[in-house]
Amino acid sequence: MSKKTIAMLLVIALVGASLGMAGGAKEGAEAKPIYLKLGLESNKESAQYKAMVAYKEYAEKKSNGRIKVDVFDSGQLGVDKEAVSMIKMGTVQGWDINTSLLSAIEPSFMIFDLPYMTTSQEELVKILEKNFGKFLSDKLVAKTEIMVASWFVRGPRNVYGNKGPINSPKDMAGMKIRVMQNPIMVKTMELLGAKPVPLAASERYMALQTGVVDAAEGVFSLVINQKEYEVAKFMSMTGHFNTPNCLIMDYRIYKNAAAELKQIMDEAAKECQRVSIETDKAMNDAGRKILEEKGMKINDIADLTPFETLVKPLHDEYGPKIGKDVMDRFFALRKEVRGK
Repeated sequence: MSKKTIAMLLVIALVGASLGMAGGAKEGAEAKPIYLKLGLESNKESAQYKAMVAYKEYAEKKSNGRIKVDVFDSGQLGVDKEAVSMIKMGTVQGWDINTSLLSAIEPSFMIFDLPYMTTSQEELVKILEKNFGKFLSDKLVAKTEIMVASWFVRGPRNVYGNKGPINSPKDMAGMKIRVMQNPIMVKTMELLGAKPVPLAASERYMALQTGVVDAAEGVFSLVINQKEYEVAKFMSMTGHFNTPNCLIMDYRIYKNAAAELKQIMDEAAKECQRVSIETDKAMNDAGRKILEEKGMKINDIADLTPFETLVKPLHDEYGPKIGKDVMDRFFALRKEVRGK
């Protein structure tokens, strides 16, 4: 056998071996699934849980099992305050969290804590979908390598309690209202003339029952799920906060995923967001009727302008902390959505 023939055979053998190795690596990579452990504090009845299950079902089906997702509800894996550190450590890969808990890490998320920024679930959804949501997610990724995969928009929060209906800020004068332990929420109630009482969510029912507070604030589904209609007889549609939750996920996993799996994760996130928003809307639409049937007296407020005027100083105070670019972009998009 000539030296030339031997050389050619060696080349063919080496090429074949390298192709085999590449093929084996590709097959191995495809065989190894992406595993996502998603957690939340809410129970199985919540819109967030239903939405995260939708993510699981979509991702697993479309990827033919190459993406595997488990959803753990009711705080089985931890609490919201630990979510960011758990994702960084790789204990979990995703979590349902209120945006107010992200503002300490990325101040731009504080924009959702400001009162009367939007008037409805639909309005905030439209603003987020005009790339404002991605704009904020990119800021969070730059600092933490954690991304916002889906937005869970539940609609504005309202005041409910036992002191009678609210029709103007005067009706809130001196009212002891339970709020989350958030400085903007505390200041909002102070500007509206109330006396804010920061308490853990687990203490809210007992506080209403015993008169430690006169009122609390939240969305219909919260009052229904916690059966707080048993200890609160009035609800007024103050619509003061519209603070969303979101599904945050480990960007490192997304970044390193194959292009095909990235696309599936993007599509699953959109499905997750759609299910959450539609489920919450259905809950809110049905919620008022349910609460009224439970004996709550619910009133709309003819003019929210006096409320909005009183809290305007908070926009001026926190605007610089949130960032002029964030505030300007938000107000421009809101103007576009409102058509004025």
